Amino acid sequence: MLLVNIDRFHSINHHLGPVDGDILLKEAGERLKSCTPAWMGRSGGDEFVMTCDTSELRALARRIELAFSTPLLKAGEPINLSLSKAGLEVRQDDETPSRLMRLLERTVMDIKHKGGNQYRLCVRDSALEDGEPLFLKERLIREALTRGWLCLYLQPIFQAQSPDLDAPTLLGAEALVRIHHPDLGLIAPDEFIAAAEKTGQIIDIGNWVLEEAAVILSEWQKQGIETRYLSVNASVMQFRDQGLLHKLESLIERHPIRPRQLIIEVTENLMLDNEDSLRFQLEAIRKLGVNLSLDDFGTGFSCLSYLHNLPFGTLKIDRSFVMNVQTSRRDRELARIIVDMGHSLGMQVVVEGIEARGQAEIFRAMGVRAFQGYHFARPMPLQAFNARYSSSSETRMCLLRAATPDDQNRDRQIGTGRDED
Repeated sequence: MLLVNIDRFHSINHHLGPVDGDILLKEAGERLKSCTPAWMGRSGGDEFVMTCDTSELRALARRIELAFSTPLLKAGEPINLSLSKAGLEVRQDDETPSRLMRLLERTVMDIKHKGGNQYRLCVRDSALEDGEPLFLKERLIREALTRGWLCLYLQPIFQAQSPDLDAPTLLGAEALVRIHHPDLGLIAPDEFIAAAEKTGQIIDIGNWVLEEAAVILSEWQKQGIETRYLSVNASVMQFRDQGLLHKLESLIERHPIRPRQLIIEVTENLMLDNEDSLRFQLEAIRKLGVNLSLDDFGTGFSCLSYLHNLPFGTLKIDRSFVMNVQTSRRDRELARIIVDMGHSLGMQVVVEGIEARGQAEIFRAMGVRAFQGYHFARPMPLQAFNARYSSSSETRMCLLRAATPDDQNRDRQIGTGRDED
Protein backbone atom coordinates (compact mmCIF):
# COMPACT_ATOMS: atom_id res chain seq x y z
CA MET A 1 0.00 0.00 0.00
CA LEU A 2 1.08 3.57 -0.67
CA LEU A 3 -0.51 6.62 0.93
CA VAL A 4 0.01 9.93 -0.88
CA ASN A 5 -0.83 13.28 0.71
CA ILE A 6 -0.46 16.69 -0.98
CA ASP A 7 1.71 19.00 1.12
CA ARG A 8 0.22 22.34 2.21
CA PHE A 9 -2.93 21.75 0.19
CA HIS A 10 -4.93 23.83 2.68
CA SER A 11 -2.91 26.91 1.71
CA ILE A 12 -3.05 26.09 -2.02
CA ASN A 13 -6.82 25.61 -1.87
CA HIS A 14 -7.22 28.91 -0.02
CA HIS A 15 -5.15 30.64 -2.70
CA LEU A 16 -7.02 29.12 -5.64
CA GLY A 17 -10.51 29.04 -4.21
CA PRO A 18 -12.68 25.93 -3.76
CA VAL A 19 -13.69 25.53 -7.43
CA ASP A 20 -10.15 25.63 -8.87
CA GLY A 21 -8.95 23.67 -5.86
CA ASP A 22 -11.31 20.82 -6.74
CA ILE A 23 -10.15 20.90 -10.36
CA LEU A 24 -6.53 20.78 -9.17
CA LEU A 25 -7.34 17.70 -7.08
CA LYS A 26 -8.83 15.97 -10.11
CA GLU A 27 -5.75 16.76 -12.20
CA ALA A 28 -3.50 15.49 -9.41
CA GLY A 29 -5.56 12.30 -9.34
CA GLU A 30 -5.11 11.86 -13.09
CA ARG A 31 -1.34 12.20 -12.76
CA LEU A 32 -1.29 9.65 -9.98
CA LYS A 33 -3.40 7.28 -12.06
CA SER A 34 -0.92 7.63 -14.90
CA CYS A 35 1.73 6.11 -12.61
CA THR A 36 -0.07 2.75 -13.06
CA PRO A 37 -0.79 1.50 -9.56
CA ALA A 38 -2.69 -1.79 -9.35
CA TRP A 39 -5.58 0.05 -7.67
CA MET A 40 -6.14 3.63 -6.54
CA GLY A 41 -8.73 5.50 -4.52
CA ARG A 42 -9.14 8.84 -2.78
CA SER A 43 -9.35 8.34 0.98
CA GLY A 44 -9.60 11.99 1.99
CA GLY A 45 -9.71 15.53 0.68
CA ASP A 46 -6.12 15.63 -0.55
CA GLU A 47 -5.16 12.05 0.25
CA PHE A 48 -4.90 9.09 -2.12
CA VAL A 49 -4.21 5.44 -1.39
CA MET A 50 -2.79 2.90 -3.86
CA THR A 51 -1.89 -0.74 -4.00
CA CYS A 52 0.79 -2.53 -5.98
CA ASP A 53 2.94 -5.62 -5.86
CA THR A 54 5.45 -5.42 -3.01
CA SER A 55 8.36 -5.53 -5.43
CA GLU A 56 6.92 -2.47 -7.25
CA LEU A 57 6.43 -0.24 -4.19
CA ARG A 58 9.62 1.80 -4.43
CA ALA A 59 9.35 2.02 -8.22
CA LEU A 60 5.77 3.34 -7.91
CA ALA A 61 6.92 6.02 -5.46
CA ARG A 62 9.65 7.00 -7.92
CA ARG A 63 7.18 7.23 -10.84
CA ILE A 64 5.03 9.56 -8.73
CA GLU A 65 8.01 11.82 -8.00
CA LEU A 66 8.72 12.07 -11.73
CA ALA A 67 5.06 12.70 -12.58
CA PHE A 68 4.96 15.71 -10.28
CA SER A 69 8.37 17.12 -11.21
CA THR A 70 6.59 19.52 -13.59
CA PRO A 71 3.95 21.97 -12.32
CA LEU A 72 0.23 21.78 -12.93
CA LEU A 73 -1.29 24.78 -14.67
CA LYS A 74 -4.31 26.37 -13.08
CA ALA A 75 -5.79 29.64 -14.43
CA GLY A 76 -2.52 30.15 -16.29
CA GLU A 77 -0.56 29.87 -13.04
CA PRO A 78 1.98 27.06 -12.54
CA ILE A 79 1.30 25.16 -9.32
CA ASN A 80 4.13 22.99 -8.03
CA LEU A 81 2.88 20.21 -5.79
CA SER A 82 5.07 18.32 -3.35
CA LEU A 83 3.86 15.04 -1.88
CA SER A 84 4.35 13.15 1.36
CA LYS A 85 4.32 9.41 0.62
CA ALA A 86 4.26 6.47 3.02
CA GLY A 87 4.63 2.87 1.85
CA LEU A 88 3.66 -0.29 3.72
CA GLU A 89 4.28 -3.94 2.92
CA VAL A 90 1.00 -5.65 3.80
CA ARG A 91 1.24 -8.97 5.63
CA GLN A 92 -1.19 -11.85 5.60
CA ASP A 93 -1.73 -11.58 9.36
CA ASP A 94 -2.59 -7.87 9.34
CA GLU A 95 -5.80 -7.33 11.28
CA THR A 96 -7.91 -4.74 9.47
CA PRO A 97 -7.64 -2.15 6.70
CA SER A 98 -8.20 0.59 9.29
CA ARG A 99 -5.09 -0.55 11.21
CA LEU A 100 -3.05 -0.41 8.00
CA MET A 101 -4.34 3.11 7.33
CA ARG A 102 -3.39 4.23 10.85
CA LEU A 103 0.15 3.02 10.28
CA LEU A 104 0.34 4.90 6.98
CA GLU A 105 -1.26 8.07 8.35
CA ARG A 106 1.10 8.26 11.32
CA THR A 107 4.10 7.95 9.03
CA VAL A 108 2.72 10.65 6.72
CA MET A 109 2.15 12.91 9.75
CA ASP A 110 5.78 12.49 10.78
CA ILE A 111 6.94 13.22 7.21
CA LYS A 112 4.87 16.41 7.17
CA HIS A 113 6.28 17.52 10.52
CA LYS A 114 9.75 17.16 9.01
CA GLY A 115 8.87 19.36 6.03
CA GLY A 116 7.08 16.94 3.71
CA ASN A 117 8.09 16.05 0.15
CA GLN A 118 9.52 12.65 1.14
CA TYR A 119 8.89 8.94 0.66
CA ARG A 120 9.30 6.62 3.59
CA LEU A 121 8.51 2.99 4.30
CA CYS A 122 6.45 2.41 7.45
CA VAL A 123 8.41 0.87 10.30
CA ARG A 124 6.52 -1.88 12.07
CA ASP A 125 7.18 -1.78 15.79
CA SER A 126 5.07 -1.70 18.91
CA ALA A 127 5.66 2.02 19.47
CA LEU A 128 4.19 2.86 16.09
CA GLU A 129 1.45 0.26 15.97
CA ASP A 130 0.15 0.67 19.51
CA GLY A 131 0.28 4.45 19.58
CA GLU A 132 1.98 7.42 18.04
CA PRO A 133 5.39 8.10 19.65
CA LEU A 134 5.24 10.70 22.41
CA PHE A 135 7.77 12.99 20.72
CA LEU A 136 5.51 13.29 17.66
CA LYS A 137 2.53 14.26 19.77
CA GLU A 138 4.66 16.69 21.76
CA ARG A 139 5.70 18.36 18.50
CA LEU A 140 2.09 18.46 17.28
CA ILE A 141 0.93 20.13 20.50
CA ARG A 142 3.78 22.64 20.40
CA GLU A 143 2.89 23.62 16.84
CA ALA A 144 -0.81 23.82 17.73
CA LEU A 145 -0.02 26.22 20.57
CA THR A 146 2.36 28.43 18.58
CA ARG A 147 0.48 28.42 15.25
CA GLY A 148 -3.03 28.92 16.55
CA TRP A 149 -4.43 25.48 15.70
CA LEU A 150 -6.33 25.02 18.96
CA CYS A 151 -10.08 25.59 18.85
CA LEU A 152 -13.00 25.20 21.23
CA TYR A 153 -16.14 23.17 20.74
CA LEU A 154 -19.07 23.77 23.10
CA GLN A 155 -21.50 21.09 24.27
CA PRO A 156 -24.79 22.57 25.52
CA ILE A 157 -26.07 21.87 29.03
CA PHE A 158 -29.83 22.00 29.59
CA GLN A 159 -32.17 22.45 32.53
CA ALA A 160 -33.44 19.03 33.59
CA GLN A 161 -36.71 20.35 34.99
CA SER A 162 -37.74 21.99 31.72
CA PRO A 163 -41.46 21.34 31.11
CA ASP A 164 -40.76 20.07 27.58
CA LEU A 165 -37.79 17.76 27.10
CA ASP A 166 -38.03 18.29 23.35
CA ALA A 167 -37.24 21.97 23.87
CA PRO A 168 -35.26 22.21 27.12
CA THR A 169 -34.00 25.45 28.59
CA LEU A 170 -30.33 26.15 27.94
CA LEU A 171 -28.26 26.71 31.08
CA GLY A 172 -24.73 26.81 29.67
CA ALA A 173 -22.09 24.74 27.95
CA GLU A 174 -18.94 22.73 28.51
CA ALA A 175 -15.83 23.89 26.65
CA LEU A 176 -13.95 21.09 24.86
CA VAL A 177 -10.63 21.57 23.09
CA ARG A 178 -9.64 20.35 19.63
CA ILE A 179 -6.67 20.78 17.30
CA HIS A 180 -7.59 21.96 13.81
CA HIS A 181 -4.57 20.97 11.76
CA PRO A 182 -4.30 22.66 8.31
CA ASP A 183 -3.41 19.34 6.63
CA LEU A 184 -4.70 16.65 8.97
CA GLY A 185 -8.05 18.27 9.76
CA LEU A 186 -9.77 18.09 13.14
CA ILE A 187 -7.82 16.08 15.72
CA ALA A 188 -9.77 14.61 18.61
CA PRO A 189 -8.66 15.31 22.19
CA ASP A 190 -8.03 11.63 22.90
CA GLU A 191 -5.23 11.87 20.33
CA PHE A 192 -3.24 14.45 22.29
CA ILE A 193 -4.51 15.22 25.80
CA ALA A 194 -2.84 12.23 27.48
CA ALA A 195 0.45 13.18 25.81
CA ALA A 196 0.00 16.79 26.96
CA GLU A 197 -0.36 15.52 30.54
CA LYS A 198 2.85 13.50 30.25
CA THR A 199 4.87 16.36 28.75
CA GLY A 200 3.46 19.14 30.94
CA GLN A 201 1.98 20.94 27.92
CA ILE A 202 -1.45 20.50 29.48
CA ILE A 203 -0.76 23.65 31.52
CA ASP A 204 -0.36 25.76 28.37
CA ILE A 205 -3.43 24.15 26.80
CA GLY A 206 -5.44 24.71 29.97
CA ASN A 207 -4.38 28.36 30.14
CA TRP A 208 -5.38 28.83 26.50
CA VAL A 209 -8.80 27.31 27.17
CA LEU A 210 -9.33 29.60 30.16
CA GLU A 211 -8.40 32.68 28.12
CA GLU A 212 -10.84 31.67 25.38
CA ALA A 213 -13.54 30.99 27.96
CA ALA A 214 -13.09 34.48 29.41
CA VAL A 215 -13.42 36.01 25.93
CA ILE A 216 -16.60 34.02 25.28
CA LEU A 217 -18.14 35.01 28.61
CA SER A 218 -17.24 38.65 28.00
CA GLU A 219 -18.98 38.54 24.61
CA TRP A 220 -22.07 36.92 26.07
CA GLN A 221 -22.19 39.63 28.70
CA LYS A 222 -22.06 42.32 25.99
CA GLN A 223 -25.06 40.62 24.38
CA GLY A 224 -26.97 40.82 27.64
CA ILE A 225 -26.67 37.10 28.40
CA GLU A 226 -26.09 37.20 32.14
CA THR A 227 -27.12 33.75 33.38
CA ARG A 228 -25.53 31.36 30.88
CA TYR A 229 -22.44 29.65 32.29
CA LEU A 230 -19.37 28.05 30.77
CA SER A 231 -17.76 24.97 32.27
CA VAL A 232 -14.03 24.35 31.83
CA ASN A 233 -12.14 21.22 32.84
CA ALA A 234 -8.92 21.64 34.83
CA SER A 235 -5.96 19.30 34.98
CA VAL A 236 -4.30 18.21 38.18
CA MET A 237 -1.08 19.81 36.91
CA GLN A 238 -2.75 23.23 36.71
CA PHE A 239 -3.15 23.20 40.49
CA ARG A 240 0.55 22.74 41.13
CA ASP A 241 2.19 25.83 42.68
CA GLN A 242 -1.26 27.51 42.76
CA GLY A 243 -1.03 28.03 39.00
CA LEU A 244 -4.78 27.78 38.38
CA LEU A 245 -5.61 30.19 41.19
CA HIS A 246 -3.19 32.81 39.87
CA LYS A 247 -4.53 32.35 36.33
CA LEU A 248 -8.12 32.88 37.44
CA GLU A 249 -7.16 35.98 39.42
CA SER A 250 -5.52 37.38 36.29
CA LEU A 251 -8.52 36.56 34.09
CA ILE A 252 -10.99 38.26 36.41
CA GLU A 253 -8.77 41.33 36.59
CA ARG A 254 -8.33 41.59 32.81
CA HIS A 255 -11.75 40.56 31.51
CA PRO A 256 -15.16 42.07 32.37
CA ILE A 257 -16.71 38.74 33.33
CA ARG A 258 -19.00 37.66 36.15
CA PRO A 259 -16.98 34.98 37.97
CA ARG A 260 -20.12 33.03 38.86
CA GLN A 261 -20.64 32.30 35.14
CA LEU A 262 -17.42 30.28 35.07
CA ILE A 263 -17.34 26.73 36.43
CA ILE A 264 -14.11 24.82 36.96
CA GLU A 265 -14.54 21.05 36.72
CA VAL A 266 -12.04 18.78 38.43
CA THR A 267 -11.91 14.99 38.57
CA GLU A 268 -11.51 12.80 41.63
CA ASN A 269 -7.90 12.09 40.68
CA LEU A 270 -7.13 15.59 41.91
CA MET A 271 -7.73 14.32 45.44
CA LEU A 272 -4.50 12.32 45.30
CA ASP A 273 -2.60 15.58 45.67
CA ASN A 274 -1.91 17.17 49.03
CA GLU A 275 -5.37 17.78 50.51
CA ASP A 276 -4.37 20.78 52.63
CA SER A 277 -2.93 22.61 49.63
CA LEU A 278 -5.90 21.56 47.53
CA ARG A 279 -8.42 22.80 50.09
CA PHE A 280 -6.69 26.18 50.27
CA GLN A 281 -6.74 26.60 46.49
CA LEU A 282 -10.33 25.48 46.06
CA GLU A 283 -11.52 27.76 48.84
CA ALA A 284 -9.57 30.66 47.33
CA ILE A 285 -11.13 29.98 43.93
CA ARG A 286 -14.61 29.99 45.49
CA LYS A 287 -13.83 33.32 47.18
CA LEU A 288 -13.15 34.73 43.72
CA GLY A 289 -16.75 33.87 42.90
CA VAL A 290 -15.85 31.03 40.51
CA ASN A 291 -17.95 27.88 40.92
CA LEU A 292 -16.49 24.39 41.33
CA SER A 293 -17.78 21.07 40.04
CA LEU A 294 -16.62 17.54 40.89
CA ASP A 295 -16.56 15.69 37.56
CA ASP A 296 -16.89 11.95 36.85
CA PHE A 297 -18.00 11.22 40.39
CA GLY A 298 -17.86 7.51 41.22
CA THR A 299 -15.20 6.56 38.69
CA GLY A 300 -12.08 7.45 40.64
CA PHE A 301 -11.07 7.63 44.28
CA SER A 302 -14.50 8.43 45.70
CA CYS A 303 -14.57 9.54 49.29
CA LEU A 304 -17.45 11.26 51.06
CA SER A 305 -15.02 13.43 53.02
CA TYR A 306 -14.07 15.17 49.76
CA LEU A 307 -17.65 16.26 49.23
CA HIS A 308 -18.06 17.28 52.86
CA ASN A 309 -14.78 19.13 53.32
CA LEU A 310 -14.16 20.71 49.91
CA PRO A 311 -16.22 23.59 48.48
CA PHE A 312 -17.82 21.91 45.46
CA GLY A 313 -21.16 23.37 44.45
CA THR A 314 -21.93 20.84 41.72
CA LEU A 315 -21.69 17.06 41.50
CA LYS A 316 -21.45 15.66 37.98
CA ILE A 317 -22.57 12.05 37.55
CA ASP A 318 -20.41 10.09 35.13
CA ARG A 319 -22.03 8.58 32.06
CA SER A 320 -21.07 5.07 33.23
CA PHE A 321 -24.00 5.36 35.69
CA VAL A 322 -26.31 6.48 32.88
CA MET A 323 -25.86 3.90 30.12
CA ASN A 324 -27.92 1.11 31.68
CA VAL A 325 -30.21 3.11 33.94
CA GLN A 326 -33.28 2.15 31.88
CA THR A 327 -32.62 -1.59 31.92
CA SER A 328 -30.71 -2.24 35.15
CA ARG A 329 -32.44 -1.80 38.51
CA ARG A 330 -29.06 -1.90 40.22
CA ASP A 331 -27.67 0.94 38.10
CA ARG A 332 -30.84 2.94 38.66
CA GLU A 333 -30.57 2.57 42.43
CA LEU A 334 -26.86 3.48 42.39
CA ALA A 335 -27.68 6.61 40.41
CA ARG A 336 -30.47 7.51 42.84
CA ILE A 337 -28.12 7.11 45.83
CA ILE A 338 -25.57 9.47 44.24
CA VAL A 339 -28.27 12.03 43.40
CA ASP A 340 -29.73 11.90 46.92
CA MET A 341 -26.26 12.21 48.44
CA GLY A 342 -25.51 15.29 46.35
CA HIS A 343 -28.81 16.89 47.29
CA SER A 344 -28.29 16.13 50.99
CA LEU A 345 -24.99 18.03 50.83
CA GLY A 346 -26.67 21.01 49.16
CA MET A 347 -25.04 20.38 45.78
CA GLN A 348 -26.50 20.81 42.31
CA VAL A 349 -26.46 17.53 40.37
CA VAL A 350 -25.64 17.40 36.66
CA VAL A 351 -25.93 14.22 34.58
CA GLU A 352 -23.67 13.74 31.57
CA GLY A 353 -23.86 11.25 28.74
CA ILE A 354 -27.64 11.28 28.18
CA GLU A 355 -28.25 9.34 24.96
CA ALA A 356 -31.96 8.55 25.18
CA ARG A 357 -35.11 10.36 26.24
CA GLY A 358 -35.91 7.59 28.72
CA GLN A 359 -32.65 8.24 30.57
CA ALA A 360 -33.50 11.93 30.79
CA GLU A 361 -36.97 11.19 32.16
CA ILE A 362 -35.59 8.91 34.88
CA PHE A 363 -33.06 11.47 36.08
CA ARG A 364 -35.53 14.34 35.85
CA ALA A 365 -37.81 12.39 38.20
CA MET A 366 -34.87 12.13 40.61
CA GLY A 367 -34.70 15.92 40.72
CA VAL A 368 -31.33 16.55 39.07
CA ARG A 369 -30.58 20.07 37.93
CA ALA A 370 -29.11 19.64 34.45
CA PHE A 371 -28.43 17.28 31.52
CA GLN A 372 -25.89 17.08 28.77
CA GLY A 373 -25.40 14.42 26.14
CA TYR A 374 -25.83 13.47 22.51
CA HIS A 375 -29.60 13.05 22.88
CA PHE A 376 -29.89 16.80 23.30
CA ALA A 377 -26.86 18.21 21.49
CA ARG A 378 -23.39 17.17 20.46
CA PRO A 379 -20.32 19.39 20.79
CA MET A 380 -20.22 22.06 18.11
CA PRO A 381 -17.91 24.91 17.06
CA LEU A 382 -18.36 28.19 18.92
CA GLN A 383 -19.80 29.91 15.84
CA ALA A 384 -22.44 27.20 15.42
CA PHE A 385 -23.28 27.33 19.13
CA ASN A 386 -23.77 31.11 19.05
CA ALA A 387 -25.92 30.84 15.93
CA ARG A 388 -28.20 28.23 17.51
CA TYR A 389 -28.38 29.87 20.92
CA SER A 390 -28.63 33.58 20.35
CA SER A 391 -29.60 35.82 23.24
CA SER A 392 -33.13 36.11 21.88
CA SER A 393 -33.72 32.38 21.90
CA GLU A 394 -31.51 31.06 24.67
CA THR A 395 -34.40 30.15 26.96
CA ARG A 396 -36.14 27.77 24.56
CA MET A 397 -34.50 25.64 21.91
CA CYS A 398 -35.61 22.69 19.83
CA LEU A 399 -34.07 19.28 20.25
CA LEU A 400 -30.70 19.11 18.50
CA ARG A 401 -29.62 16.06 16.61
CA ALA A 402 -27.27 17.47 13.97
CA ALA A 403 -23.52 17.49 14.57
CA THR A 404 -20.31 16.57 12.83
CA PRO A 405 -19.82 12.80 12.52
CA ASP A 406 -16.25 13.19 13.75
CA ASP A 407 -17.57 13.92 17.25
CA GLN A 408 -19.42 10.63 17.67
CA ASN A 409 -16.43 8.67 18.94
CA ARG A 410 -14.65 11.46 20.78
CA ASP A 411 -16.02 10.70 24.19
CA ARG A 412 -12.87 10.29 26.25
CA GLN A 413 -10.77 13.24 27.28
CA ILE A 414 -8.41 13.96 30.12
CA GLY A 415 -7.62 17.27 31.76
CA THR A 416 -9.22 19.86 29.52
CA GLY A 417 -12.51 18.21 28.82
CA ARG A 418 -14.18 15.19 27.28
CA ASP A 419 -17.16 14.85 25.02
CA GLU A 420 -20.18 13.50 26.79
CA ASP A 421 -22.09 11.38 24.33
